[in-house]
Amino acid sequence: RVGGMSLNVCMSVTGLRNRYLPRQLALTAFVVAGGAIILGLVKFGVWDWRWILAGVAAQVPLTVAVCFSIGVPLARVAGWLCRPFAWWDDWKRQRVDLLLEFLGRKEHADLDVICIQECYDALVFPGGYPRLIAEGAAKLGFIHVARPSRLPDFPATLAQNSGLMILSKIPIVKTASRTFGFSVETFNVNRGVMHVQLEGGLNIFTCHITPGPTVASKWGKGVYAPSVLRARRTQARQLKEFVEKHAGACAPMILAGDLNLSISFKTEEGVKSFHGTPQPQPEASHILSLLRGCGLEEATFHIRGENSPVTPETELAHFRPTFGYTGEGGVPAERSITSIGDGSLHNSCDDAVLFRGVELSAVEELPVVIPLDRRPAPEVTHVTDHWAVRAYFIAPLSYSPHNENERKEA
Repeated sequence: RVGGMSLNVCMSVTGLRNRYLPRQLALTAFVVAGGAIILGLVKFGVWDWRWILAGVAAQVPLTVAVCFSIGVPLARVAGWLCRPFAWWDDWKRQRVDLLLEFLGRKEHADLDVICIQECYDALVFPGGYPRLIAEGAAKLGFIHVARPSRLPDFPATLAQNSGLMILSKIPIVKTASRTFGFSVETFNVNRGVMHVQLEGGLNIFTCHITPGPTVASKWGKGVYAPSVLRARRTQARQLKEFVEKHAGACAPMILAGDLNLSISFKTEEGVKSFHGTPQPQPEASHILSLLRGCGLEEATFHIRGENSPVTPETELAHFRPTFGYTGEGGVPAERSITSIGDGSLHNSCDDAVLFRGVELSAVEELPVVIPLDRRPAPEVTHVTDHWAVRAYFIAPLSYSPHNENERKEA
């Protein structure tokens, strides 16, 4: 049996709470854009009212351009300057320790592979979070690690790398990664995919696809939607191509990552609720359809669908929330970390596990709640704003991750 977990740990290198990031990006970009306009007027000495009106009109489009080109580097500088103020802190280093405590629990002792997203590193003002997690995970037996270079691929050189990591107790014999092509986020972060092949031949992939436009703000959907949706479709296609390149048409593989499926949940009365049913989401259906073209099965449908056929009406039916904590389901609300829109409480399913060539025996979504006596501050209730997704597989007979006895059992 091979046990795995996928978790978005929500650790950027912006130096402050993620829930403030959209506003901080907008504010710093607005200040820089306004400063550029004023400097231009001063330099050219054009204080005619028509030029001033033109500068005011240029403020919004220039702010958007600055936000998407150098927004994250600017936010990181601002976050670094604000370090003395505790209310900017989201306790990342403490959350690294708490994450390792979570992974070290007795019920997780049988995990063999952990796929991590959003554990970012950078060339300038790095947080060092990937190194801390890798060192701590090694003490839990995950001595084999794949992670990207601290130097992000161009043009995000001054921003953040992909934030992807794969931790394994099983030796890694091959690694590969790809940064997705040019998109609206290209200058600020390396969205991408990572692959490792484990000893014995099992292929593991993790990825992070651009989130939907509403993650920025309530009005972001209208402003950014066309470019964001185009980027998501392009990245889904590039993910499929990467899988086909490194795992071929039939090699055993598991894909576990943050696909940003953005599946919402509503009751029969149309009220958003943790206990509601998954709502149709064309972008999620598009991504899953592409991956099924690689021969992959989606884990929750396989386990909870009772062998029913996959149809457009049922393909999302068995997902459960993997992002956000609203206080429902016996789990406390999370208000400190989340950066969805304006920071309001929200549930969605962003993460998924897909597989082929192995037998899936179980899958479940786990809340990552910090015990009361271990919280670094009263408002820090969770390690991350995502849920962990844990799955167990029976590997093919040719696969031998541990020893002869386990191979015979498989």
